Amino acid sequence: MKVLVSNKKNHVESFDSLFDMALYAKSNKKPESSQSGDEKFTHTASLKDAADLAIKGWDECRPKVDALLSDLQDRINNVMSDHYVVQHDVAGADVNMGLFMAGEPECMMQFVPEPEARMGRVVKVLVNGVTNASTNKDKIIQRGVSVLALVNTLHLMGVGIELWFESCISGTDDRAYSTCVKLHDSNQPLDIDNVMFALAHPSMLRRLVFSVQEQSKYQLQQRATRGGGYGHCHDLSLQKFIDFDVTVERLVYSDETTQNPLGWIVDKVTGLGLVD
Repeated sequence: MKVLVSNKKNHVESFDSLFDMALYAKSNKKPESSQSGDEKFTHTASLKDAADLAIKGWDECRPKVDALLSDLQDRINNVMSDHYVVQHDVAGADVNMGLFMAGEPECMMQFVPEPEARMGRVVKVLVNGVTNASTNKDKIIQRGVSVLALVNTLHLMGVGIELWFESCISGTDDRAYSTCVKLHDSNQPLDIDNVMFALAHPSMLRRLVFSVQEQSKYQLQQRATRGGGYGHCHDLSLQKFIDFDVTVERLVYSDETTQNPLGWIVDKVTGLGLVD
């Protein structure tokens, strides 16, 4: 863990990878809510189980991501028709669930860029993983499926992706405290399953981030104690110090990522200027 920023308004603690964060969280000698939270709240049995899932991988929601990508196919293809075409084959980056269920061998798909496509571009994405304690764990997973589908869509378009997670809360001293992790570097091949835990599993926040907060020198300022609430939800802070092309704010009750995921993804893609 390293401190990226520490001033009167912001304190940002960061990890270079989810692996590093999971090991750090797992090493907590005095876990509180990061361990005591029940499965209905965290979707895991313990802090150790959550850390092990983060390290070994979690793909429980992959069918939901694939189904959303299948629904997206026509809408994305229409938006990108002048730049990309959907190619079906026996091998590819993702599955067309409709064709797969129909037994069609050429059920795999990828977006194949036309010559005028913008090659070599890197899109930097920042996702705020904080949400209220009252948020149902299923809604966290549902929002995560939408974010994963967006990331995978950008990947299928052939752009490089730099992906970050941030959990930001307001402290008792009026500072914004952030726990951040770089999930993916644009120089690495992207496997969507490797970022699925961080973007869609309730224990990313409710066990791993809580454990990091409990071990911080500013534990009390972050209310990171049993019954302390672990801070009040805050908007993203990392974007003040690093430029991002796409930001996904904290999950709220009326959230477009869960109410209209197809429209939200299309808006994000077109807003990037990748297509006219």
